Amino acid sequence: MPLATADSDIGEDGARHLQRLEQLELDQGPYAAGLEEPLMDLGHLHLNAGQFAQAGQLYRQALHIVRINDGLLSERQLPLVQNLLTVHRSLGDWQGLDQRYDYYHRIAGAPQDQGIGVTLEYFRWQREALRRQLDSSADRRLLRLYEHNARVLEETVTAGGLSRRRNTGAWSPVSCAICI
Repeated sequence: MPLATADSDIGEDGARHLQRLEQLELDQGPYAAGLEEPLMDLGHLHLNAGQFAQAGQLYRQALHIVRINDGLLSERQLPLVQNLLTVHRSLGDWQGLDQRYDYYHRIAGAPQDQGIGVTLEYFRWQREALRRQLDSSADRRLLRLYEHNARVLEETVTAGGLSRRRNTGAWSPVSCAICI
């Protein structure tokens, strides 16, 4: 059974990607490494056509294949999860977006591993989630955000990215990505 179906809104490119996908699945099996690329390509075509639900389904299938072949914490998941973030936002699925951001941040690793960009993006989302009042009570989210921010700051200090100013206790950027 094919992983995806043809759709006239995605045109000849979509038909080519679908044909490539079906051939790979027949030749190598439904969980073959390499299936994620045509799935992701088809997902992009659907996303660009405004077909967010179909794009999300294809990205989830590709994500599943990457997890099977590379492991649950593989960094190869990051582009797929980023695409799913776009899909959830486009659909207005704030709870789904919240869950994906948690997963995205977890697989991206520590700020030193993936740069401070993912962490800052995660913090921006957490602030947005607070504004959107996704929780019945914001207290728990706010406390987790505060504690996480403190951990990131300490990890950055330990890595040599920040230092405390003398006599003030305030943080001063030395030379790191957090200085953006």
